[in-house]
Amino acid sequence: MNPPVTLNAEITLEPSELVAGGDALAKVDGFPVFVPNVYPGDVARVRIVEVKKGFARGELVRLERPSALRRAAPCPIADECGGCDWTALRLDAQLAAKEQILRATACARACTRMGNASASTQPAHIASCRSYRSARWWGR
Repeated sequence: MNPPVTLNAEITLEPSELVAGGDALAKVDGFPVFVPNVYPGDVARVRIVEVKKGFARGELVRLERPSALRRAAPCPIADECGGCDWTALRLDAQLAAKEQILRATACARACTRMGNASASTQPAHIASCRSYRSARWWGR
C-alpha cells in the first residue's frame, strides 16, 4: 500500500490525540501523520516533511481553527525555544494526555499484570502552569 500523503504536500488535518514525544496524531485514510505544535480539536494546515512506509511527519503551516484546549503560552519565549511540548495546551488537557500515554505504555500494562499498580490507581499530579515538566507520584 502506498502512503496517501506525499513529501512537501500541504494538507488540512484535525489531530485525534497526543502521543509520547510531544506530537499530535492525525490520520489520513487510516495512515498516521505526526505533527508537533497542534492539539486535538485544532484544524491545521500541515506540510508533510517526511514519509515512511508506515507513517508520515508534518510541520504546522498555519492554524485554520484553534482548539478550545489552547491557551496563551505562559512562557514568553515558548515559540523560539521549543523546549516544552504542549506549552500552549491547557494544563488539564496536558495532564489528561500524559495520563493516557502513561496508561497505554507497555510498562504500565506490565505493572498492572504483576500487581504493582491497579487499573483504578490514579496518578497524583503536581504541576503549575509555569512548570511543564512536573513530578508525578502514583497515588495511594
